[in-house]
Amino acid sequence: MVDHLKLGRQGATEVARATASGSGLLGRFATHFADSPVSFDVALPKGTMQHFGSGEPGFHVTLKNARAVSAIASLDEGRFGDAYLAGDIDIEGDMLRPFELRKSMKDFHLLTTAWRFIQPLLFGQLSTNRQAITAHYDIDPDFFLSFLDPKTPCYTQGVYERADEALDVATLRKFDYASSAASSSRATIFSRSAQAGAPGSNMPRAAASNAPASPSPRLPSTTSTARAGSSASTGN
Repeated sequence: MVDHLKLGRQGATEVARATASGSGLLGRFATHFADSPVSFDVALPKGTMQHFGSGEPGFHVTLKNARAVSAIASLDEGRFGDAYLAGDIDIEGDMLRPFELRKSMKDFHLLTTAWRFIQPLLFGQLSTNRQAITAHYDIDPDFFLSFLDPKTPCYTQGVYERADEALDVATLRKFDYASSAASSSRATIFSRSAQAGAPGSNMPRAAASNAPASPSPRLPSTTSTARAGSSASTGN
């Protein structure tokens, strides 16, 4: 009986030490999320497991190396994202739950923020814009095609009538809607111009320009849902 008590105490002591060690490595992260409303587990590179929250874990974070530990301990959302993309951090489970913690993290970098204002003053707004556009869009198309739908490679979400519809069907419906809306707008502009410029017309040009537009085509009235299945970042 005594031996069992000793083993139990020893096991509890080892668990406590492992938890303290994990908390020490995670630094501010461990303190910040000690009472997290979202429960999750963090596995350190040496296998130590740290639990956050009071309930069952909704997702599991694996820190594979020291870079991952440093990124998560910084509470910097940008560094965490970079470490994830680099493969230093892995996440398993409900992938939407981690986004509930974003408000608790920071993404403020003083030098980067200041440079956004200083760069246009030094090099001009036109040059700055050109560099920004180049950095964002002059990327090999294969990069975007690696995560966009192969049939309809579109950044923005589709328009769904049913939850079980394929992504390309919803995307083509969005294109049809946009095309119909554009055609309706062109027809309205042409009609206003014709009325204002027609011989004998009593409608002044200014009044014609302020005439109410014809209604745009409506989205499908069933269960039209914009689902972010094909969303990457910016609009299309």
